[in-house]
Amino acid sequence: MKIFVAAVLILACAYGALLLFARLFAERIIFPAPPASYSDDGDIIYLGLPGGGKAAALWIPAKDSKVCAIYSHGNGEDLGEIRPLLEEYARRGISVFAYDYPGYGLSSGKPSIKGLEESSEAAYRHVSEELGFEDSDIAVVGYSLGSAAACEIASRHPGIRCAVIIGGFSKAVKAVLPVNIIPWEMLDNSSKISQFKFPALFMHGRRDMVVPFRNALENYKAAPRGLGRLAEFPDRGHYGLPDSPKYWEEAVGFILSGGRPNRNDKR
Repeated sequence: MKIFVAAVLILACAYGALLLFARLFAERIIFPAPPASYSDDGDIIYLGLPGGGKAAALWIPAKDSKVCAIYSHGNGEDLGEIRPLLEEYARRGISVFAYDYPGYGLSSGKPSIKGLEESSEAAYRHVSEELGFEDSDIAVVGYSLGSAAACEIASRHPGIRCAVIIGGFSKAVKAVLPVNIIPWEMLDNSSKISQFKFPALFMHGRRDMVVPFRNALENYKAAPRGLGRLAEFPDRGHYGLPDSPKYWEEAVGFILSGGRPNRNDKR
C-alpha cells in the first residue's frame, strides 16, 4: 500500500511539474522566432497593433485578380523567407497579403499567442478596409503555426470565401502528444473549424513528423459536413509541400473556385 501511495504521489508531482512548465514556457516553445531574414526596401507595410506595436506586412497583387489570400506563415520563418512562395501565388492569379507576427521579421514586440491573434486581425482589417476586399473575396491560408492565425481570422469573420490549412494542428498540444494532457486549451483549431460557415481545404503530408497527420484528420472531421476537403501528400513531410504540383492544383483551384463542394463526404 505504501508503495502504491508513493507511486501516486510521484506521478502527481510529475504532472504538477509538467503543468507548471507548460504555464511558464509554452509560448517560448511555440514561438522560437528567428532573426529577421530581410530588410525594409520600401515595400514593407506596418500595421498598427493594440498597445502601440507594429506588424510588418507585404502586399503582392496579382494582375486582374479579384481574390485576396491572407497568408499566415509557419514557425521559424518570416516574410523574407516566404516571399518567393507569395510571388508564386500572385503569378497564379491570387493576390496575397502576408504579415509577420510580433517578434518575427521586422515586427516589434515579443512572440505570443495574443500577438499572433492581434496581428492576424490587423492583417484582415488592412485587406478589408484599406485594400477594399469584400469578405466573400478573402481567403485565409495558414501553414503550420499559421493555421492558428488563419483559424482565428476565420472565427471572427464567418463571411470569408474559404480557408486553406496546410500542415495545421488540431490543438497546439496535440501537435506533439497523442492525447491532450494539459487541462486548458492552447490554440484550439479544431473547435474553431467546427464553426466554419465556408469551405475549408486541409493539406497535409502523410510523413509529417512535426505535426502528425492525425491532426489533419481531426481538423477535417471537425469541419461541418460537406464543407471540408482533405488533400493528402503520401510522400511528403511537414516541409516542401509547395514543391509538389498537387499543392498548387489544390490550393489555387480551391481559392479561385471559392471552395469546391465535397460531395464525397461520407462522414
